[in-house]
Amino acid sequence: MNCTQYIDVPQNNFDKPRKLILILGGTGFIGSFLFLHLLKKGYVVLLLVRRSSTFFSKCVHPNLIVYDYDSFFEQPSYFINKIEVVINLAGYSGGFKRWSMSVKHKIKESRVTLTKRVVSFFQL
Repeated sequence: MNCTQYIDVPQNNFDKPRKLILILGGTGFIGSFLFLHLLKKGYVVLLLVRRSSTFFSKCVHPNLIVYDYDSFFEQPSYFINKIEVVINLAGYSGGFKRWSMSVKHKIKESRVTLTKRVVSFFQL
């Protein structure tokens, strides 16, 4: 997807500071709509994805920064002091499987584990 075909970048919006928003899970059902909406509103979006090279080739936008999870968390980030909002939508979705106890456990653990990782990253 080419983001610029969906978003008109505000022309006179670059002279004022814009919030940097970190989104985890931005390529999922909700996240894909959310990050496009935020770009349209003029925010700078830092999107963490599983494979940045795959995603970045599909979506290029001047207000979009794409990292893969491991690269972002393995080293101190340039962006850590600039991020104002963190939105975590990442985690196992369960797909169309029946919500058995094991699926519920997998959903919960995937979200809790990543949330703990994000919190510890910002406490450095």
